[in-house]
Amino acid sequence: MRKKLLAIIMLISLLIGVVSPQAGAEAILAPGAVDLSGNLVVPPADDQQLPLPQQRTSVTAATYGEITIGSIDGYQLSRGEAMIIDKGDPYAIGHTYLYLSNGKLPLRPESILPASQYSIYLKASFVGSLLNDEIVYLDKLELTGEQLLNMRNWPIAADSVEVTPDVSTPGDLTNKSMNVQFEDPQTNLIGVVYNPSIQPNVKILMKPGTLRYSFFGKKNDTGYVIQKSADVQGPARLAVAASDLSAAVELTLPSGSENVRVYSNSNPPAFDGINKLVLSKSNYKIYLSTRQSASRIMEWNASMDVSAPKRLNLSDAIELEFNNLYATDKQLSSSVMAKSGDFYLGNVYDLVNGVLQPQMTSKFIIKNEAGTKVHEFAGTGHEWAHVFANLNPVLKSGKYSLEVSATYPGRTTPLATSRDFIIRYMDEPNTNGLVIRAQDETGQPLQNGQVFLYEKQLPQLYEANNGVTDYYTVQKYDANATEPGKLFIPSAQLLPGTEYEVVVTGSSSNGQGGGVYYHQSVTSGQTSLDFAGSNLKKITYAAGPAQVGDYLNVAIKEVGKQYLTWPIAVPFNNQHQAVVYVQTNDNVFAYGYLYPSNTAAGYYLENERSMVAAGNQSADLTADLVEITPPGGYDNPAIKVHWSSARASWFVPRGTNVSLDYSVSKDGYRYAFEKVLKANQNTQLSFQKNLTSKSDDFHVWAGHVNQSIYSNFYDEQDNMLYEVERDVQNLNERRLSEQPAFQVHGPEGTVSMSVQNTGQGIVYREISANGAAFTPGTGAGGGAGAQTPLLEYQLYDTRNQPVGNRWLTDIGSRNNWNAPNVPGDYVMKLVKQNFPENVAKLSSDINIHVSPDRITNVLKIPLEIPSGYALSELTSSAEMRTRTGADIEVQHISIDSSGNLSIYSKSEIVPDKEYVILMAVVLKKIGTNSDRTMYYNQLRLKGSELLNLARISVPSDLVKVRPAFTNVPRDVTQALAQYMMPVGGYGKDFNIFSAYPSYEGLKLVAGELLTSPGEFMVNVTGTNSSTTGYNYIKKWLSILQGA
Repeated sequence: MRKKLLAIIMLISLLIGVVSPQAGAEAILAPGAVDLSGNLVVPPADDQQLPLPQQRTSVTAATYGEITIGSIDGYQLSRGEAMIIDKGDPYAIGHTYLYLSNGKLPLRPESILPASQYSIYLKASFVGSLLNDEIVYLDKLELTGEQLLNMRNWPIAADSVEVTPDVSTPGDLTNKSMNVQFEDPQTNLIGVVYNPSIQPNVKILMKPGTLRYSFFGKKNDTGYVIQKSADVQGPARLAVAASDLSAAVELTLPSGSENVRVYSNSNPPAFDGINKLVLSKSNYKIYLSTRQSASRIMEWNASMDVSAPKRLNLSDAIELEFNNLYATDKQLSSSVMAKSGDFYLGNVYDLVNGVLQPQMTSKFIIKNEAGTKVHEFAGTGHEWAHVFANLNPVLKSGKYSLEVSATYPGRTTPLATSRDFIIRYMDEPNTNGLVIRAQDETGQPLQNGQVFLYEKQLPQLYEANNGVTDYYTVQKYDANATEPGKLFIPSAQLLPGTEYEVVVTGSSSNGQGGGVYYHQSVTSGQTSLDFAGSNLKKITYAAGPAQVGDYLNVAIKEVGKQYLTWPIAVPFNNQHQAVVYVQTNDNVFAYGYLYPSNTAAGYYLENERSMVAAGNQSADLTADLVEITPPGGYDNPAIKVHWSSARASWFVPRGTNVSLDYSVSKDGYRYAFEKVLKANQNTQLSFQKNLTSKSDDFHVWAGHVNQSIYSNFYDEQDNMLYEVERDVQNLNERRLSEQPAFQVHGPEGTVSMSVQNTGQGIVYREISANGAAFTPGTGAGGGAGAQTPLLEYQLYDTRNQPVGNRWLTDIGSRNNWNAPNVPGDYVMKLVKQNFPENVAKLSSDINIHVSPDRITNVLKIPLEIPSGYALSELTSSAEMRTRTGADIEVQHISIDSSGNLSIYSKSEIVPDKEYVILMAVVLKKIGTNSDRTMYYNQLRLKGSELLNLARISVPSDLVKVRPAFTNVPRDVTQALAQYMMPVGGYGKDFNIFSAYPSYEGLKLVAGELLTSPGEFMVNVTGTNSSTTGYNYIKKWLSILQGA
C-alpha cells in the first residue's frame, strides 16, 4: 500500500478549535435583528441601529508607517489592537501584534515585505457618552505589503452591520458570558469578551462575513461551553438556544475540582463549584486544580476530543513518563510528564505570603552501564519537568540510563522513571571477534549454518509499522559457517555502545533447510556464544491449503515493539505443516501467502506467539479465517492483500488489519482501488459510484513553471481510486515471479526484499521497482502519454472565469503545471473525465493559492549546470553578502526551478560595492534518479559586474569530491553530513547539508560535492532514533584537483 504524504504541520496557537454549526432557534429576537442562535445565514437588512460613518470619511494628516482609524459619531476611540499574518510564504506563519496609540495603528515597516501577501485583523473599541456604552469594530483586510505600507487611513466600512452578543438565553443559567472572534482560528487572542455583569451594553460592528462565538454559563454544579459560528449578512444577534445545550456532551469531572478552565476557541472564564461540564463536540484542553490543604493545590491538564459523554478520572497513582529524550556526547535535552488517569500534573503550588509558589522539584541523573552516576541536574519551579544541559565531561561511547525522579512537599515516595540510550563514538572495537557454536535439535553440530548480524533500530517517531512488511533492523553482516556448528563475526562489525541481534539458522536433523532458528542479543564485549540444541523449542504450524513448495516467513519480534530480524523462509511439508526449532526470549511472528491450485482464492496467514512457555508449541493457521471477496456485478475482479499476488478472493485471520488493492473491469476499462480493512467477518467489498478528491490546498508562486499538483479520489467508504486504464490485461494474469516478503528502511528510502530458502541456506535479494507487476500507478494508464489523459481540468479565478488552457493528467499523477502570472486564489476544477461515468463519476475542486513572486524588482541570472548533471527538483539555496561599514549584510536569494539565480531588490545593488554570491545547487546525474550531488560556487563581483552578468558559468577548475570517514559507527538511519564553506572577510561559514551519508564497506561516505579546490570543514552527525545512539564527528578536508 502506498503511503500518503503528510502535510507540513505548523503550530499556530494553543487556542485553536473547529466549530461545527448547531441547529435550533428558540430565543426571542431583539427589535430589528435576526436571530443567529441556529447559525442561520442572515440576509442583508436596511435596519442599522449604530451610527455608521458617511461615505466620505474625513482624513487627518498621516505619517508613513501609521494608520489612522476611522471614527463613529457620538463615540470616542478608546483602545484597540491588530494582528498581521504574513501569507507570502505558504510554509511559514508570521504574526505581528500591534496596539493602537493615540487613535493610530503604528506599523513596523522594517518587517513588512512589499511583495508579500498579508491578512490584517483589527479590533477597535469605541465608548459613548453614556456609561457602559461600547461599540467594538471588527474588520479584516487582505493586502500586499506595498498596499499596507502605503495605507494611511482605515475608515469604518460603510456596509458595516450591527451584531449584538446576547446571553439572556437560556434563562436558567448564571455567570454567563460570551467570547466573539474572527473566523480564522489564528486570531483567537484578539476577540471580543462580553460579560454583561461588567459591560452590559456592548455591540459589534463588522462587514458582512463569518464570526465564531463561544458561550459560557453555569447552572448549579455544571459549567457550559457552547461553540457556534454565524454567517452575518445583516443586523444580527448572537445567542444560543436550548437545543444547543441538548446537543452538547456531558463530562463528569474528578471530585474536588476547582478553577476549571476549558480552552478551545477562546480565552475562557474559570468555573468554580462545578463537578460537570457540558461542551459542544470539539477538541479541548481542560485545566483544573485540586486542593490538598488550605494552602496547597495541584494543577492538572488534559487534552481530548470531546465527542461522547465521559467520566474524567484522577487516580491516586501518579506515573512519571518520558515526553522526549535527546542525548549526544555533549548535550542532554529531555522532558517528562506526570500522569494520573486522564490528566497530567502541571505543578503543585503552596500559598506563601498570599502568592502561589510552585513546589515541584526533580532530578535528572545520567548513569553509565555499571550504574555509576556521571552527571546530575536539578529541576525546580515551572521548569521541573525539563532539562537542557551541556555535558562536561562529555560522554564516552557506551550504554547509559537517564533516571528521572520528581517530588513535592507531602509526597513520601518520589515519582520515578528511566530510559536507556547509547552514545557512539570513535572507540576501538573488540579485537577478538565473536565465535559462535551451534547445534541442531538433536545436539549435533548445525549443518548448513548461517549467521546474520542485525543492528537494533527502534522505530522512528510518528512512523507506524504496517503489520507485516516494515522492518526497523539493519542487517550489518552475514556469513556461512566456517565448519559444521561453528560461525564467526569479525570484531570490526561489533562496535562499543551498539545493541545487536544475532540470528543463526541452519538445517534440522532431517535435512530441512531453515529448520533451526537461534536468536539472541549481543554486544561488542562478547567473544563467544554457544547455542545448545537442548534449548530449542519446536513450533509446528499447520495450514490445510499449504502445498509442498509453499513457504512460511518467520521473524523475531520484540514483545510489544518492532521486528528484530529479517524473516527466514520455512518450507511446508507434505503433511501441510511448517516445522521450525526456535530459541529466543522474544516473540516469534510467522506470516505467509498461499495460492492453492484447486481454488481461485488466496490465503494470507499470520501468527504471533511468545516463547516463554515451556515445551513445544503448535498453531493451526487456518482455524479462524474470514473471506474477503471483490465487488459483484463486474468483470475480472481481483484482490491483493499486502504484498500478495492477485486472487479472486482472500481468506485472512479474523481481527487482522489488512491493506487491500482490488480491481474490477466493465465496458473495457479496469478500475483499481486501495482500502484498509479490519477483517472481523466475511466481507464483500463495495465502492460508491461518486468519488471526490481529497487533496490539500496547494500554494505556488506566480509565473513559476512545472509546479507539482495532484488529486486523490475517495468515496464515502474510504475506498481510494488510484488507477483507471483500458482493460488490456487481466489482473489475475499479473503474477510476480518473485514475491516481496518485507521492506527495509535505509538512507535511500524503502526497498522491497525477497527471502528464498535454497535448501542449503537463506538468501535475501532486493527487488527492483519494475520487478513488481502490480504496483499502484504503474499500469498502462498510469503515466502521461501512455493513452489519452483520463482527466481534464480547467483553472478558474475568483470570478469563476476560466484561466489558461485545460490541464490534462491522470488519476494520482503528479504532473507538472504552470502557474498563472496573476496572484490570487484559484480553483482547478475537473471538467471532463475521458472514461465512462457508469462505474466511477469523479468530482474535484483543487484549491490553489498563487502568491506573488517575492518582489517584481528581481535580477535573474541563468546558471550553467556542470556537464553530465541536471537541476534537481529539490530545493537549492543561495545567499548574497556585502559590507556596509563594519556590518555584514546577508540577503537570502533563490534558485528557481528553471535554473535562474534570483536576486531581489535589483535597484538596491550599488555599482561600486563588492558582493559575494554563495550557491548550493542540488543536482542529479543525467540518466538516474539520484539527487545526491551538491554543486557549490562562490562569486565575488562588483555591483556593476553583477548587474551586467548574463550567465553564471561553471568554474574551469571544478573538482568532484566524496568526503569519506573510516572507523565511524555504522549508523545510517539518521546520519547527516554538513559542509561548512569559509567565506573570507564576509562573516561565518556558508553551511550546506549534504545528502544522507551512506556506507561503502567500512567507510561512511558523504554525498558527492562539486566545487573549486580549497579547504572546508565537514561535520557528520548521526543518531539511531530519538532514543538510542548519537555521535558527532568533525574533520577538515583539503580539496585537491581530481580528488
